[in-house]
Amino acid sequence: MSLKKWIFHAASPERSEEISERFGVNNIIADILATRGFQDEEIEEYFGQGELESPFVLKDMDLAVERLNQALENQEKIVVYGDYDCDGITSTYILYTYLLSIGAEVEAFIPERNVGGYGLNQEAIDQFHEQGVQLLVTVDNGISALKEADYIAELGMDLIITDHHAVGDTLPQAVAVINPHRSDCPSKFKDLAGVGVAFKLIVAMEEGDYQSALQFAGEFVAIGTIGDIVPLVGENRTLVQEGLRLLEFSENLGLNKLFQKAKIPRSNVLATVIAFGIVPRINAAGRFNMANKVFELFTSEDKETIDTISTELNELNTKRQQLEQGVIQEIMQQIAENPNCLHDRVLVFAKEGWPKGILGIVSARITERYGKPSVVMEIDGEYATGSARSIDGFSLYQAMYANRDLCVKWGGHSKAAGMTIATKDLEAFRKGLNLYAKNHLKRMPDSSYKIDRVVTLKELTVENVESLSVLEPFGCENPSPLFLMKNVRLEEVIPLAGGKHLKLKFFAGTGMMQALLFGVPRSRFYFKRGTMLNLVVSLDINNFNGRKSVSIKIKDMRPCSFEQYRFFSAKWAFEDIMRGEVEDPKIKARALPNRNEIAAIYRTLHNLKKFEGNAEKLYLLTLKSGMNYCKLSIIIEILKEQGLLEMVEDGKTMVMKEATAKVNLSESKILAQLK
Repeated sequence: MSLKKWIFHAASPERSEEISERFGVNNIIADILATRGFQDEEIEEYFGQGELESPFVLKDMDLAVERLNQALENQEKIVVYGDYDCDGITSTYILYTYLLSIGAEVEAFIPERNVGGYGLNQEAIDQFHEQGVQLLVTVDNGISALKEADYIAELGMDLIITDHHAVGDTLPQAVAVINPHRSDCPSKFKDLAGVGVAFKLIVAMEEGDYQSALQFAGEFVAIGTIGDIVPLVGENRTLVQEGLRLLEFSENLGLNKLFQKAKIPRSNVLATVIAFGIVPRINAAGRFNMANKVFELFTSEDKETIDTISTELNELNTKRQQLEQGVIQEIMQQIAENPNCLHDRVLVFAKEGWPKGILGIVSARITERYGKPSVVMEIDGEYATGSARSIDGFSLYQAMYANRDLCVKWGGHSKAAGMTIATKDLEAFRKGLNLYAKNHLKRMPDSSYKIDRVVTLKELTVENVESLSVLEPFGCENPSPLFLMKNVRLEEVIPLAGGKHLKLKFFAGTGMMQALLFGVPRSRFYFKRGTMLNLVVSLDINNFNGRKSVSIKIKDMRPCSFEQYRFFSAKWAFEDIMRGEVEDPKIKARALPNRNEIAAIYRTLHNLKKFEGNAEKLYLLTLKSGMNYCKLSIIIEILKEQGLLEMVEDGKTMVMKEATAKVNLSESKILAQLK
C-alpha cells in the first residue's frame, strides 16, 4: 500500500464555538463541521432542517405525470427500462411495482451487461413494438440515447426518460426528459442517484406526498442511492436516513432474505454496512449477466424461489471476489515482468480473458494500492474494453477527452471512466494518458487521508464517540470522521485471528490505550516497543454483553519524526529520475548515493535476509539515518539491477540474494544516469 498524504487544516476555535452554540452540538462535532467548511445553511440542511424539493421543480416532471396518467386511463402497455447495477435495479423495481400497484399494464426490462449492454438498444425496442408497447419509461439511463429515442418515435411509441447522468449538447426526443443536470432544470439539488429521480416521479404521481412514497419504496431508494456512490449530502442524505429507518419494517421477502443470507440485521443498519454487505451482492448479479435474478428476488413471493436466488447471489459475490483476486494476481505478474511500469503517472494493464464485469473493481484496487489513476482492460480480438478509476485531483474525464481520437467509445467523469479502443492502439493510449498527465499537472496528486480533528485519550469516551452518529449516514462526500492521535508510545504488539491482524497497546500521554490494526500480520510490523508514533484512526463503539467501550481502528501510522513534505518531494524526484525526466544536476546530486551509503543499506537488508515491506516501509524504519527517500529508492533499484535483491510476493517483500561474483558499481546504468 502506497503511503498517503495526511491533510489536516484545523478550523478556527471561534468558528467551532459558534457552530456548537448555534446548533447545540459538542465541541468534537463542531470541530468536524468547521474543518469540513460547512456554512450555517448547509448545517441546517445537514441536520434535517432543510426540506425535500417538490418533484415538480424537476424540468418536464409535469409532462411525465400527464403522459403516465393518460397511459393509465387508456390501459396502454408500459415498459420500465432499467439498468443492471444496484441503482438501475432498484430504480426499475420501485417504478415498476408502483405503476403495477395503481393499475398500470406494465412490464419491466433490464438488459444484461453482455446481452444488450447499457442503455436502450434497437433489438429490445423492436421486441417492445411487436408486443404492442405504447410507452417506454427509462430509469437510470437514456440521456445519451439520441438515435434510439429517434427510432422509438419512428415506430410510433412514446418515451419518458428519467436519468441522472451527464447531459450532452442535445436532448433525446421524448415526451419528457427528467434529469437534474439539464441546464434548464431549476432544481437546486443535482446529485440524485437514478433511483432518486425515479422516486421523484413516484412522488409526483402521488401529488407531492413524500411520506406515502417513502413508506412504499424508501428502503430501496436508500440502497440504490448508497450503491451508486452519489454524495450523501442534501436530499440524498435525507432519503438515505429515511430509507434506513424504514428498512427494519420492510415487508419485501426477497430483500429481507438477502439481509439474512448476508448476516446483516435490518435494525439500526448503517449506510457503510449496506455499501459493503448488500450492494456488492446486488452488483455481482449484474456483473455476471444475472441482474434480472435480483429483480425476480425483489418481486417474488415464493419462499423457495427467494431462498434459491438469495443463495445464488451470495455465491456470485464469492465468485466475483475470486475472479477479482485472479485478475489482480495477473496484474502483479505483469508488474513483476516490467516493474518500471509503476513509474508511469497513469497505470494501464490489459490482457485477454479478463471478465469485463469486474474490471472497475480491479482498477479501484490497483489505484488504492499504488495511489495512482489506473486503467484495466480486457482484450477481445481487435478491441480492448475496460474501466478506469482515479484519485482526487486528476480528472479521468479530461484525460479521456484529450485521447478521444483513440477511443471507439468512451464515457465517465472525473473519478471513473469506461472505454473501448482498438487493441493495436493500447500502447498509444497508455502514452497518451501519461502525456496528458505530464503536460497538465506539475505534480500528480497524492492519495490522501483527510483528517477531521486531533483527539486526545481523555476525549475518547463512549459518550463522545456515540455523538458521532449525528453525522450519519457516512458515504461519498460525507466520510466517516478520521482523527489524529499525536505522540503515542508503542508498548505492546499482540497478534489476532491467527496472526492476520494486530492489537497494539500504546501509552498516550495520560494513560494506556489499545487499538486494532487490520490486515497487517506480525511479520510485516517492524516498529519496536518505545517508538513514538502518530496515528490516523477511526472511532466506533464496541458493544459486548451489553457493555459499551470505545473501539479504535488504525488507518495509518508513522514515526513522529516523519517529515511529510520531505518524503513526497523525494518520491516525486525518484519517479522523475526513473522516467528519465530529470536534467537538473542539483537534483541528481542529492539522489546520487555513495559507496558507503549503498553498503549500509545492503548490510541492513542482508542482515534481515528477508524484509516484508517495500521501499516506503524501509524508509520509515531508517529515518534516523537521515537518508532521503529518493536516494534510498535509488539504492534499492541498484541492488535489484546488480542481482543482489529481488522483490517477491507481489512486490511487498524484499529478499537478498548472495552475490555470485564481485559487484562492480561502475557498471550500474542507474548510477551512470545520475552522474
